[in-house]
Amino acid sequence: MISRSQKIRLGLFIAISCSIIMIAVASLSYNRVFSQKDIYYIAFSNQSIRGIDVGSQVKYLGIPVGTVRDLYINPHTLNEIIVTVAIDPDIPIRKNAKANLVSIGFTGIKLIELTAGTPDEELLEAGSYIQQGKSVTDEFVERAEMITYKIEQVLDNMLEFTEGDTRLRVLSFVDEAHNTLLNLNQMIDENHDRMEQTVTNIDTLATELNRMAISLNKLVNDTGTIVTRNQRKVDETIDDLNSTIRYLNNTARLVNSDPSILIRGVRPNNPPDNRLRDN
Repeated sequence: MISRSQKIRLGLFIAISCSIIMIAVASLSYNRVFSQKDIYYIAFSNQSIRGIDVGSQVKYLGIPVGTVRDLYINPHTLNEIIVTVAIDPDIPIRKNAKANLVSIGFTGIKLIELTAGTPDEELLEAGSYIQQGKSVTDEFVERAEMITYKIEQVLDNMLEFTEGDTRLRVLSFVDEAHNTLLNLNQMIDENHDRMEQTVTNIDTLATELNRMAISLNKLVNDTGTIVTRNQRKVDETIDDLNSTIRYLNNTARLVNSDPSILIRGVRPNNPPDNRLRDN
């Protein structure tokens, strides 16, 4: 049997749960019940609004700004549907703004998309009618007409391209290109052996040049080695040549100052010829 304390705890749990549910429902429906909305009307003439229901979204340039409040048929014009929409009051609805039906994917669900209108147009008062925009069918028809127009342009260009002198020039160009390709293929076939021989000769020449480069490099290295080894002898020879030149210069000055030396002779001390003989 349930005790009194257990009944109290159960009652408190149920009361708290109901309160939480009521608060959640109130918070979710606050915008619909308590927030202030501006009411506008849209008259869709000769257009199916299938996919639009009460609660469907109303967007302004892609941003949610309201919902559909009511749908009914105009009793005076049976081919017109009046849609009542509730929109946030801070949204600027211009007099030339338009309401378009937009499909959401392939689900069949639709929403109402409001265009901005022009900035210099006056604002539309709440309770007024927003102009009907293009329907999905109208957009489809416009796109189909555009595609048809482009196809017609392409066909006209093709007809113009294939008529009269233009067609003859194109055919002549194709024939010349074909003949040129045939002559090129024939020339390649006729000179195939020569081309292979030329490639072989080029390979042989490259091998010989490489071999000559290796030999020349070796010769340069050997020459450098010989010069390095005989550098001392070369230096001594250059010194002797310098001494000989100085001796000849001195002799020339002596002869110039006293020509009789050529007759009686003068033996200088340590002439360079003796050193050359000694070496």
